[in-house]
Amino acid sequence: MIKPFLANKRIFLIEDDLVNIHIFTKVLAKQNAEVLHDTLGHSAVKNIVENLPVDLIVVDVMLNRGQNGFDVFEKIKEEPRTRNIKVIATTSLDPEILIPKAREAGFSGFIGKPVNALEIPALLEKVLKGEQVWIGHEL
Repeated sequence: MIKPFLANKRIFLIEDDLVNIHIFTKVLAKQNAEVLHDTLGHSAVKNIVENLPVDLIVVDVMLNRGQNGFDVFEKIKEEPRTRNIKVIATTSLDPEILIPKAREAGFSGFIGKPVNALEIPALLEKVLKGEQVWIGHEL
């Protein structure tokens, strides 16, 4: 049997929606990947550092309590221990506005919501292999 590419990968999800956390966790567990998460973003970098190594970070652009994914992304890139980890933005906001903003900020990709659970593993695999993924809501 061929081992899934995501097997033993550690994906850190910064997401405040429990449904999305459940989707990512369930789908990636089937690939034998480990999903760690932070729901608020305020302590995300600290939590990532405490759980290193992390292979990939997925950040919701719109988090509760005034935090946003772009601010979290800046903090990730400022921290020497996390700056080289690839980061994907995700949101239900207008991809025509957010994709260029995410590219300019330096994200490795963008996945629009609602996410297609069947597509998540392949999209994350592409980013981990060095490709960039820029997907709006059309999945």
